[in-house]
Amino acid sequence: MEKERLRHLLKAYQTGTITKHDLTILLDYIAIPQNEPMIDQLLAELMEETEEDTALPLASDQLYQRITAHSQFHPQPVKASRHYYRWVSAAAALLMIAGGLWWYFRSPVNNTVPDKEQLISTVTSTPTERLLLKTSSGQIIDLDNSGNNKETGIAALHFSDDGGLTYNKDENIALTEKHTIMTPKGRRYHITLSDGTKVWLNSATTMTFPARFQGDLREIELDGEAYFEVKRAENWPFVVQTNQQKIQVLGTHFNVNAYREDQITYTSLLEGKVNVATATRNTILRPGKQAKTTGKSDALEVKSIEAKDILAWKENMFVFNNEEIQQVMRQVSRWYDVEVVYLDGMEGKRIEGSIPRLESIQELMEALQATGLLHYQMKGGQIIIE
Repeated sequence: MEKERLRHLLKAYQTGTITKHDLTILLDYIAIPQNEPMIDQLLAELMEETEEDTALPLASDQLYQRITAHSQFHPQPVKASRHYYRWVSAAAALLMIAGGLWWYFRSPVNNTVPDKEQLISTVTSTPTERLLLKTSSGQIIDLDNSGNNKETGIAALHFSDDGGLTYNKDENIALTEKHTIMTPKGRRYHITLSDGTKVWLNSATTMTFPARFQGDLREIELDGEAYFEVKRAENWPFVVQTNQQKIQVLGTHFNVNAYREDQITYTSLLEGKVNVATATRNTILRPGKQAKTTGKSDALEVKSIEAKDILAWKENMFVFNNEEIQQVMRQVSRWYDVEVVYLDGMEGKRIEGSIPRLESIQELMEALQATGLLHYQMKGGQIIIE
């Protein structure tokens, strides 16, 4: 691979604009030991071009040395598949390229040695073990087993060519019932509603909606995370109701993260304008802004966001923006369907960085451990972080 081509791929990854095809090419190239000199040179150049963040305990060059010096940065001939170590080493390198992934304390340093018997567990629930659609009349459709058949058995509903669901807009078909779609852990899905609105669902998500929108509002209920591209319709508001927020729009693109068990709701606007309301508060969001509601509070915290970070889950990426470890591990648990256990002394630690959703939980944890910033054990269905 020519040097400028490699530089282009690295910069594309760093800015979050790399395609899936180019990401595969880059990971394969990084995993080949003979390519080490050129990679090292380009990584060093990129580090010099990257502005240092003085708030972080590790400078980028120190993080670079830690990763490249680690024994798992280059694949070794052991009793494991080449595919496994290729992704571990490449992902570890790309973590550093993207700005690194590190731990730091927000709270004052505590010199007390933590009691290793005191463990905190992160467990996330799932609405289903299968990809299902339920109707208010009691019918249940296993979408995994029905995907090869264009017909679903429900009038006005069929499988689209791209593998999702589409509701027919034919006004002559009477369809007054409500439907609920549920995604299991480790799965995503997309659906086109009867008004033409497109919805992408993240893992462990439940959405309830009318099979055909009627009346003055297009209203749905959401428990989980979804990205919406709402079909514009004057004087016909589209409303998303979550446990903590009510989001109302006419036509726009936005993302809602509202897992009920997390007790945190984020509404992020990418295009257009939305009204976000709680029981006592109300705010209008502009593109590039996010409204956050926490716990039982009705307060709305508004801040600026990057669209590529908010939609990273649609591209099979984890992006952590100064997030507490418990929130990070909830994302990991939802995708890989595991229980994560970590020492009581981990409170106050936060994570910054990005990493692809690798094929297995072991690949992900090995990539994180390859940075030298955490250690983990796997015991049964548990991940124990130290």
